Amino acid sequence: MKKTIITCLLLLLLPTAMVAAEVQQGQLRIEVEGLSSDQGTVNIALCKMPAEFAVEGEHFREIHLPIQNHHATWLLTGIPFGEYAVKLYQDKNRNGKMDTVPFLGNPLEPYGFSNNVRHAFGRPSYQEASFLINQPETILAIIAK
Repeated sequence: MKKTIITCLLLLLLPTAMVAAEVQQGQLRIEVEGLSSDQGTVNIALCKMPAEFAVEGEHFREIHLPIQNHHATWLLTGIPFGEYAVKLYQDKNRNGKMDTVPFLGNPLEPYGFSNNVRHAFGRPSYQEASFLINQPETILAIIAK
């Protein structure tokens, strides 16, 4: 009898525990404006940690999108609530990397970051570019220059 009662209680509480354990998720729409032409692709990286933002390589999510009318849109679904940062560049010649001035490192292709943060030299920090996804839909507008 005691086992039956405990089993019934566990079965009643299990759905509640499963709901509490679910991660809240949202949708993120990234609108990229200001691309210099429709040439090449816009390469976008969504970063969940400062280390991902600071270097090239593995990112939480990334994509290479076609450009239409100097514009590109990326719609992501099922993104867990939390803090993120975005970095992007227009890969005009589709060589898979941002082209820079030799020895100086200045970008030759348009680029941008979430919050439209820019510095005269170097990329912004993760903290400067970070934003929260904490609602069902988040829209992020980034201007590439």
